[in-house]
Amino acid sequence: MEKIIEITGREFRANQKTYLDLSDKGAQIVIRRGRNKSYVITPVIKDEDYQRYFTPELLARINKSLQQAKEGKIIRTNSKSELLSFLNSL
Repeated sequence: MEKIIEITGREFRANQKTYLDLSDKGAQIVIRRGRNKSYVITPVIKDEDYQRYFTPELLARINKSLQQAKEGKIIRTNSKSELLSFLNSL
């Protein structure tokens, strides 16, 4: 039976490696955030696991972006103000 461990976001940040290792061993890690929000840490073990999280369309967009980056088709910013200026121009 899976072990369920409930922790706060603060506990997770302070001990990430410990909780990720426990997740790798089969424990279900539930991170509580505030009163009404919770998140579950799930390891992605096989390529097939990605299909649960990424649609074919999203994977195609990710692959296209990776190819554009390899080709140097990127925009670099060196400061927060440059980044904000670029984002505001979109």
